[in-house]
Amino acid sequence: MKKIYVAVNQVNSKKIIIFEPKSNMSFSKIPVKPLYDYQFIDLYYLVVQFKKTWLIVTIITIVISSIVSLILPEYYLSQAVVYPNNLTLWDKSTIFGKENNQQDFSYFGNKYDANRLLSFATSEETLDYLINKYDLANHYNYSPNTRYLRTKVKKELKENYSAFKNERDAIELAIYDTDRELAATMLNDIVDRIDKMSIEPVIQSKITTINQLERELNLQEMSLDSLKITKKSGIQIQALEQNIQELTQIVAQYRTSNISNISSLTILQKAMPAEKKSKPIRWLIVTLSILGVWAILLIGLLIIHQYRYLETKSDVKKNF
Repeated sequence: MKKIYVAVNQVNSKKIIIFEPKSNMSFSKIPVKPLYDYQFIDLYYLVVQFKKTWLIVTIITIVISSIVSLILPEYYLSQAVVYPNNLTLWDKSTIFGKENNQQDFSYFGNKYDANRLLSFATSEETLDYLINKYDLANHYNYSPNTRYLRTKVKKELKENYSAFKNERDAIELAIYDTDRELAATMLNDIVDRIDKMSIEPVIQSKITTINQLERELNLQEMSLDSLKITKKSGIQIQALEQNIQELTQIVAQYRTSNISNISSLTILQKAMPAEKKSKPIRWLIVTLSILGVWAILLIGLLIIHQYRYLETKSDVKKNF
């Protein structure tokens, strides 16, 4: 039979109910009280009271988490760091400007140049390029008949690949892969790819401008020949020759500035095959598993204890 005791507080004459829990689960060292009244010593008693249970659960957790951590594939990390170059250094106005000696130009670019490189590095075009060139669907062990194949492959690639701008406006790129050589190869390929993507619009723009200027130059040369044949005013011929001379000089300047082997970035750190794996961190997996199971076990014991507290409290009210 459950024993119930009533004590009277000498200060405010308030009745305090003290009772014994059921005997099928021993909580004799643990005060039976509401959860909000618990102290650290109560949790300690709770652990000590069921130390065998804690020990068994901990051993099982260590064994299972160790096996799982050994089964997980090993990933290797490759990293690269690049810095944007100042593409305005290759502009016609910069090379042939009359006031160049009065201006200071930096070889490296600013945050806007860094943002341009970062946009190319994280673009869908870059991801699709990697998926197609390195057959990542097969590399990630997806079946050709997998539903939403490309979406799943791209999602896994995004989980393994990252690019961000650091506080010095340099672009840091990193990629994880189970093949250390492939990880470095892909990352260096990404660097070359974003360099090409950044340079091509500039070169194409200059080629378009040069073509337009050359067409205009040809028209003016044809007009000059026509004037000479019809023996028009010497002033008109002289003015047209002056225009042709200036236009020829501009075309030559654009051709000089249109250098195809320039680079939009400087490689500060080239991607190299990793010497050791980066993940999984097996000791961390085991440790977090143990802590997680301990937390679940503790919460479970507290719930059981609170259930018995509410049950006994109900019995006390009936007896009173």
